[in-house]
Amino acid sequence: MKRGALIMLSLALIWVIANLPAGLIRFFIDEQQLAVVAPQGTLWNGSATLVSNLGLQGRSHWQTSLFQSGTLQPGLALHITHDSSDLRALAQIGFSSTKVTLSGTIAASSLRPLLERYDLFLTGQFKLSESVWNLQSDGFQLEDPTTLEWNGGPIRYILANTLYTATMPPLEARISNEEDGQLDAAVFFDEGTSVEFNRTESEPPLLLLRLALGGSVYVGVSRGMLGLANFPWQGDEADGTLIFEIERSL
Repeated sequence: MKRGALIMLSLALIWVIANLPAGLIRFFIDEQQLAVVAPQGTLWNGSATLVSNLGLQGRSHWQTSLFQSGTLQPGLALHITHDSSDLRALAQIGFSSTKVTLSGTIAASSLRPLLERYDLFLTGQFKLSESVWNLQSDGFQLEDPTTLEWNGGPIRYILANTLYTATMPPLEARISNEEDGQLDAAVFFDEGTSVEFNRTESEPPLLLLRLALGGSVYVGVSRGMLGLANFPWQGDEADGTLIFEIERSL
């Protein structure tokens, strides 16, 4: 009798754990950084709309697992969509770090709340090549360099209270980690793009972006990028010369 009751109690406990509601995900994230809206399903296989403190949002679908490639390896498959954005991530959870493989496309419309902070408005899509990130308690690191391609198109931006417009060619950001841990993205013409540009042998980037560990963003804009963006500049510097350098906190 007691054995039967213990079996029933164990089965009931397993059922309760297996059906924990998706809303419990709030206990595993910092809601000052990320809000969870309209959760559905279970904690192990569910969905919710995630809204970051930067204004970015997307519908997220997740599924957990205990095995990866036939071995015991806790993992999480994540699929995030918003407008025409489609990002997929696979996390392999370890004791001291988590390895995340990330790829997909990001629509410019999904980035609008962030870009508006910098008075920048653009169209098109960004394509992120498969990349592997190591997440630790003290930050994150890109395992190998990767690329982010933008298909170009019309842009608008505001500088010194003046609105400028331009039509940009496809561009490619080459993303890598520096030795000090900061993340760099050097922007060049996408391969195959035919644009008149005064290149040097070292092919300096059109734009340089840098994300520091403290959360600040550095932006370096070259003379060549100013020309592409229809920004009036009277200097005779080489196209690869950085004209503007800005650093702002996220």
